[in-house]
Amino acid sequence: MIFRGRKLFNLKVGLVLAGGGAKGAYQAGVIRALWDLDLINNIDVVSGVSIGTLNALCLCMKDKDLIERSWRSLSYSKIVTKSDSIKLSYLSDLIKRFTTHTGDFTKASGLELSELGLISQKGIRDYIQEFVDVGTLNQTKIEVYCCAYNVTDGYPEYFKLNEYSEEEVIDITLGSCAVPYIFPSITFKGKQYADGGINNPRYSRANADNVPIAPLKNHDLDLIIVVHLTYTDKVDRRLYPHARLIEIYPSNSLELINGSGTLNFNQASITEKIQMGYRDTLVTLSPMLIALLKGKDITPYIRQHAKWNEQFLKKYQK
Repeated sequence: MIFRGRKLFNLKVGLVLAGGGAKGAYQAGVIRALWDLDLINNIDVVSGVSIGTLNALCLCMKDKDLIERSWRSLSYSKIVTKSDSIKLSYLSDLIKRFTTHTGDFTKASGLELSELGLISQKGIRDYIQEFVDVGTLNQTKIEVYCCAYNVTDGYPEYFKLNEYSEEEVIDITLGSCAVPYIFPSITFKGKQYADGGINNPRYSRANADNVPIAPLKNHDLDLIIVVHLTYTDKVDRRLYPHARLIEIYPSNSLELINGSGTLNFNQASITEKIQMGYRDTLVTLSPMLIALLKGKDITPYIRQHAKWNEQFLKKYQK
C-alpha cells in the first residue's frame, strides 16, 4: 500500500524508537498499527537509536508493508556474518553485561582490546541497502534523527539523516548499531562512533542515550510517542514539562519470548514481537483517538496512561 498523504487527525506527532537489537521487531508492530490507525501521516519527526534507527528509516519509505517485510527477511546468520564461530548465548551474555553496567567487562568476559569488533556489519549494511532508498529519505517531509555515540569526544550525537548522502546515512546508521566489543566502531568525519544507546564501561561517563527524545525538544508537536523495548528505560518528564507524552512499553517482557530477545532473530519470535507491538499500540492509542474524533481533550487519557505505566513498571523494579 502506498503512502497517500492524507491526515485524519489534526495532530503533529513525534516518534521515538529505542534500541534493543532483535527486540526491535516490537516496533515494527507499533509502526504497522500507526499505519492502520491513520496516524502515520501525522508524524513530523522520528528519532531512533541502533535498531530504532533502522525502523525509523523503514517507516519513511512510504510503504506500509515494507517494515514487516524487512523483518521477515532477517535471520541470525544474516546479521552475524563473521566467519568466526561465536555462539548466540555468548553474544547475548556480552550484551547483557553492557546493558546492566556490571563489573569490568574486559575482565569478566576475558576479552582483550585487540579483540574489539568481533563481528562484521556487512549484514546490517546489506539490510540498509536492500530496504532503504536514500532518495526517498531526502524527499520525505518527516525529519529523521539517528543517535550514535561519539566515542572520540564522549557524548551521544544526533544526526538528521535527511541531510546526508547514501554512504553517509549508511555509515551513521552502522555507527548507531555498533554494539561495543561486538561490532567494530565506525569512523565518520574523523570521529569514532558506536551504539548510541549502550554505555561501554570504558567510557568516562555513562551518558549513552537509548531513548533519543532530545532532537524532538525544539519541535512544535502535539504528541510524542516513545516506544520502549525494555522496562529500565524511561523519559525524564521533568525535561519536557509541556510535552504530551505517551510511552509504550511491551505488555510482556521481550526477553522472555523464546529466550534472549536482543539477538533472537528466530522468525517465530519476530512474529510474536510484531503482533505484541501491534496489539499494545491499538490498546494504548485507540481510546485517545476516539476521544479526539469526538472533539474531546486527550490530556486526561495521556495522564491516565502515565499512571497505568507507573503501576505496570513496579512489577519489574527491584
